[in-house]
Amino acid sequence: EESVELVQAVLKARDYQETHDGDYTPSLYHAIVTELADVYVTAEYVKMVYNISERELQEEIDFKVNRLKERMEVANENLSE
Repeated sequence: EESVELVQAVLKARDYQETHDGDYTPSLYHAIVTELADVYVTAEYVKMVYNISERELQEEIDFKVNRLKERMEVANENLSE
């Protein structure tokens, strides 16, 4: 539920930006921050319930961030061609 609310807030801000020269309102920004905090709290709860270590989670985050960086580099190279 919290993730869905975050996506909704992001999409609402994106839609607003598309029609207002990339701008967004403080209330749209605050909504994103609030929903992101809810997602973080939910993630912490899941970590506690399933006894997931910070190290294990960080390793997975690092792997996914590096994969994302690589994909972005490839996409940028393809745009340059």
